[in-house]
Amino acid sequence: TIGGSMSGLSEEGQAALDFIRARRQSSKALSGVGMTDEQLAQEAAIKAAELGFNDETRSNKAFVLSKVAQRVGTFEYADETLKADKDFVKEVVKHDPFGFFYASSNLKSDKEFIADLIETHPEVIRFANAELRADEELAAKAVSKDCSVLKYVSSEIFVSSAFLSGISEALLDSGNQAKFASDRDFQTVTKNWKIVQEIDDLGKLSK
Repeated sequence: TIGGSMSGLSEEGQAALDFIRARRQSSKALSGVGMTDEQLAQEAAIKAAELGFNDETRSNKAFVLSKVAQRVGTFEYADETLKADKDFVKEVVKHDPFGFFYASSNLKSDKEFIADLIETHPEVIRFANAELRADEELAAKAVSKDCSVLKYVSSEIFVSSAFLSGISEALLDSGNQAKFASDRDFQTVTKNWKIVQEIDDLGKLSK
């Protein structure tokens, strides 16, 4: 079967296998060709070897970074220690924010680290864990810098007054209003923000 882990695989091999599984799931309707776990693992190993990754090079920072500079997807073949190395992951993200997709689960759940990355690459919120994508403060920080990442944060916070307040300047920006005029998420949060403002105004008048 395709589900589950394979015994005997290293952490790197399992990560590569999981990635290929995900790619296969998104395209299997087109391919129509079934592959066993063993075939998927072999495919991952062959691809890694073709790119020059082995037990020695996959933990070599200079080597991995040189590969990432050519194609960020090669970060999937790096050693798990590099995927959990904050300084190294920052370098990868500088080349391409999509590289954060391959970072360790610990980094994807590290609010302080992600907040730091968002300063220059707000799109990394896309790969944060579910809890942080629903974090009002972190999500507001990312959206304030780039409204296009609205589609990556949890829609559960679209009605949060704290979140809406945090992105108010971005919502009122005329450039954003023009750019995202047909964006459903942008229009939804803008509408919600106006409702919150009206409620606040009514509250002030009643005092």
